[in-house]
Amino acid sequence: MNKSIYILFTALVLSSSLAGQEKRGYQWIMGGNSVGSGVRMNFNSTQVSIFYEQTGIKMEGSNTSMCDEEGNLLFYSNGCVIVNAMGEVMQNGDSINPGIIQNFYCPFGGSPIGQGVVAIPAPESESLYYVFNLDFDFSYLEDTSFLGVAPQRLYYQVI
Repeated sequence: MNKSIYILFTALVLSSSLAGQEKRGYQWIMGGNSVGSGVRMNFNSTQVSIFYEQTGIKMEGSNTSMCDEEGNLLFYSNGCVIVNAMGEVMQNGDSINPGIIQNFYCPFGGSPIGQGVVAIPAPESESLYYVFNLDFDFSYLEDTSFLGVAPQRLYYQVI
């Protein structure tokens, strides 16, 4: 009897964990040229599909994208602006990186910080997401006499 309960419990745990698998990272938007044409990688099937697409924004440095639980693209960002799957700027998604990046990098291709923007679902919500991004600013480190630009602040937006 104990063995039957153990097997049933194990089956329930495994089935619920497999059913709970989400596809939030199944589409990646990358790259971009001067007219906002980039590449989309879609991992929704057994074979990855890669195709060119008008992204509406340049994505030459930082990038992130978010899908729903079914793997449908919801939004993406280049660390300067957050746009929906149709390429339209979202609420709270404009000019997300004030300062040096907004003034000197955003007009020419997006935030240059590698992995400088990340999106995650808000806990306990099916419709809210957090987008975190780093900035650049002038910094001076006394012990190394370094004077230059480096990430100084972490910003976040609720989408």
